[in-house]
Amino acid sequence: KRLFAVTALAIMTGAVVLSYVLPKKYVVSSTLFVEKNVLNELLRGPAQRSEMDDVLKGLNYSIKSRSLFTKVINDLDLNLGNKNDAQLEAVINELRLNTDFKLNKEEGLITISFTDKNPRLARDFVNTLVRRYIEQNLSTKREESYGATSFISDQVASAKEKLDKIETEMAGL
Repeated sequence: KRLFAVTALAIMTGAVVLSYVLPKKYVVSSTLFVEKNVLNELLRGPAQRSEMDDVLKGLNYSIKSRSLFTKVINDLDLNLGNKNDAQLEAVINELRLNTDFKLNKEEGLITISFTDKNPRLARDFVNTLVRRYIEQNLSTKREESYGATSFISDQVASAKEKLDKIETEMAGL
């Protein structure tokens, strides 16, 4: 009985001491839902494979991109002491190591987690990263929309010219 009690007491004491000695780390997570583009699904047809895998992989790479991390670093003023590219690269690499990305292809979700000793930095980093990513994604979608609208307008104008030409030829007969 004594051996059991001493062993249990030693394990509990070790656990308590260890919990005070280990540095505190805070983990903040955010989840993004990726919607399927219905128009692309209709245009692609049922025979081709789903592009959701490709979309999620692309989103994963764009979220991990150096340019997005640099914008977040600038927004949070984390580069105040960095005067050269090597120091900036070191900060980016450290942030990438502390950032975890998980893809859930079935549900179309991306979970972004960040671990840091400072809870405010962890919160602000994840929120800023997600906000910057959404802004970047919306900007890209706007440009794609404008390009598609422009293309369709050109096609309509071209078809109208051809139709007018055919109507003119038909009227001349």
